[in-house]
Amino acid sequence: MHRFLKAWRRQGKGREFSARIVNYADDFVILSRGHAAQALEWTRGAMRKLAKESDVEKLTPHGWKKHFAAEVAAQRDSILARLAAAN
Repeated sequence: MHRFLKAWRRQGKGREFSARIVNYADDFVILSRGHAAQALEWTRGAMRKLAKESDVEKLTPHGWKKHFAAEVAAQRDSILARLAAAN
C-alpha cells in the first residue's frame, strides 16, 4: 500500500485527477471531482504493476459486494439471534 501511495504522490495523480486519497491500513478511497473513471483506470494499472491482482477485484462496487457479503450476513445473523433470544 505504501508503494501505491508513494507512486500516487510522486506522479502528481492527486492534481491530475482532482482527487484525494483517504486511507486506513490496507484500505483506501479515492475522492475525485470529475475524473473518477481515469483515477480508477490508473489505480487498476498501478495495482497490477505492484502485483496485487487479488486487490483489483475489490476496486469495483461489484467487488465490494462480494468482499463484504459474508461479513454483512454474519452481522445480520448475530442481530437476528439476539432479537430472537430477547423474545
